[in-house]
Amino acid sequence: MKNLKQAYGFVLKNIKKNTKLIESSKCIKGKTFVIAGGTRGIGFHIGKSLVEKGANVAILGKTKEPHPKLENTIDSAVEKLLSYVPSINRPSTRYETSNLNTSTEGIVYHTATKELLHHESKKNVIGVICDVRDKESIDKGRNVIINHFGNIDGLIINASALCLNNTLKQTQKEIDLMNGVNIKGSFNVGQSYLEIISRSSTHPHVLVISPPLEMLYNNDWWIHHFYYSMSKFNMTLMAKFWNEEFPRVSFNTLWPRTTIDTAPVRNLLGGDDMVNISRKPEIMGTAASIILSSDPKEVNGHNFIDDEVCVSADIDVEQFRINLEIKEKDLMPDFFC
Repeated sequence: MKNLKQAYGFVLKNIKKNTKLIESSKCIKGKTFVIAGGTRGIGFHIGKSLVEKGANVAILGKTKEPHPKLENTIDSAVEKLLSYVPSINRPSTRYETSNLNTSTEGIVYHTATKELLHHESKKNVIGVICDVRDKESIDKGRNVIINHFGNIDGLIINASALCLNNTLKQTQKEIDLMNGVNIKGSFNVGQSYLEIISRSSTHPHVLVISPPLEMLYNNDWWIHHFYYSMSKFNMTLMAKFWNEEFPRVSFNTLWPRTTIDTAPVRNLLGGDDMVNISRKPEIMGTAASIILSSDPKEVNGHNFIDDEVCVSADIDVEQFRINLEIKEKDLMPDFFC
């Protein structure tokens, strides 16, 4: 672990403020954001920060039943997010795209029971069960969200699969999963949502949770987990060139400087020892909401790091340490997310 820390480096003093993030900040109350991979971890905390600012949030996820090692189902995530809506605490609404008929003038019914799921009462947070590897599922989910909120203003592409192995040990199952979620899934989500965001959003933002392009030149980011890194940089390239293809939309990426207390860190990367030298996922949620609140015409085409965004807003990043007794310089630099 010491060698990893030395390889990836951590230099807090090099953080620079981006003044446009705050100077161009706008109210996002009533704006609608879709989070692919919003059930737990970073995606959930992005949703929390947006909800606290008065935004509408739709989370996409596939966890319907509780899992012993994973936080939240899509239903429990929606319930928790609704509790952060200012002065409002309503029951949740969950849509399962395989069982929906959305042809009845915006009223959504479960086709098996004809149960009226929503009509007059519009919830600020909804969950849509879908698999980003399934384009038809994504498209149905998009239609549900439009029927519920009327429009979609922004998109966060966060869904990701993490399978760490070197070239000779990477299995076909792992390759298929990372390709399906990180590459194909991210592209599917973009393909489904970018047209409506580009055409009709009054606050067009797309934020991709992927590494900055500068990390291409760090060999340590590649040689021990080549396929994972390749799949994540594909997400960054999508943001870079969608920026050219959809000039009306702001595209940015966001990546943590340190490891974040998420399920992959707890279950795959070192357990409690790694968590102890990590930051809370709230730092990513806070940073994302700052980016997504900025003027899309002014803040566009950046590869952001979480603490740089927070420092730009004069937010003390030390509050996000899991263990407040650990010094900033002793935190674990991020290499996976």
